[in-house]
Amino acid sequence: MGKPALISKAVAYLRNPRQRKPVLPAFWDCEWSSEYDRWYYVNEKTNVTTWEVPTKPAEGPAEKAKLAAGAAADRGTHSPLPVLLCALGNLERTCES
Repeated sequence: MGKPALISKAVAYLRNPRQRKPVLPAFWDCEWSSEYDRWYYVNEKTNVTTWEVPTKPAEGPAEKAKLAAGAAADRGTHSPLPVLLCALGNLERTCES
């Protein structure tokens, strides 16, 4: 195969996105959509699909629950309840006078 043929073949390869399967983070896979002529992405833990290219490892329900629990614990140290109770107490005193 001569250089022009090799270059032509390389250009055809680069122009066809189906031949270049994307490299993805952990627990993601991609499937080719013949209807839309593009890749879509599958979270292997939840089977949820998206057109957006994933940039982080897939999270399943267990990972999301851990993150939510951690966020709730962080919020517990900065509870707005004392501030609200104080404001209500000040409001009651203002209204009584």
